[in-house]
Amino acid sequence: MTTVERSPALPDIPTLNELGYDVVVDQWMALLAPARVPPANLSRLNAEVNTALSDPRLREIYAGVAMRPVGG
Repeated sequence: MTTVERSPALPDIPTLNELGYDVVVDQWMALLAPARVPPANLSRLNAEVNTALSDPRLREIYAGVAMRPVGG
């Protein structure tokens, strides 16, 4: 595992840091919007995405592919 923490999907696999290698590689995804989107629209989009990411069914789907959704 190249992340800082062990994956909940693969808890028995140590990270490279745990094995003595100073390596951290992580990935992320983002939702982008064009410039000058009204702040109210961005706030609503952010709220809707956070609501979706808190849905247990969606979290289960992400967990099934070793992903941990984090809103913001």
